[in-house]
Amino acid sequence: MGNNKSLLTQSLKRIKEKHGLTIESWAEKANVPESTVARYLSSSLNIPNFPYVCAMLKSVNESIDTFYDSIDKKIDDPVEALKLDAVPTAVVGDVVVDMPETAAAIQERIIVQTEDLQAQKALVRERDATISVLEAKLEMMERLLEEKERTLEAVEETSARRLHALQVLCSAQ
Repeated sequence: MGNNKSLLTQSLKRIKEKHGLTIESWAEKANVPESTVARYLSSSLNIPNFPYVCAMLKSVNESIDTFYDSIDKKIDDPVEALKLDAVPTAVVGDVVVDMPETAAAIQERIIVQTEDLQAQKALVRERDATISVLEAKLEMMERLLEEKERTLEAVEETSARRLHALQVLCSAQ
């Protein structure tokens, strides 16, 4: 739900900025509690109340269908969804403020990214080892094929000499 909340929040923030609204003015215009508008704009409300979202959108002549379609498209685009989830926010009075990550959150993200990188490096090493094994097997098969071709040539040569010898014997009789 976190990603969807962030998408909802970011979309509502864009609409708020587009129309030059404050939390108070939007709440009054939409007849929605000011605290609810503030929570929607700070991602602190777990499950949005659909009638409130509709009232907020209707109050600024924004299409509900277009609004939710744009969120659905962003959910389908993982890169865009990650961008929208990047900065946590808080409400300070009537202002929604982006909050920088704490040092612990940054450190945790670095640890996770480092672990991911190490796992990717391990996968690359495993893939490289598999490629080496397959290349060695291919080389061995090529040598076996060359050997079989030489053996076949020798058998064909021997067969041709024996046939010739039989033909000579048959013609001598």
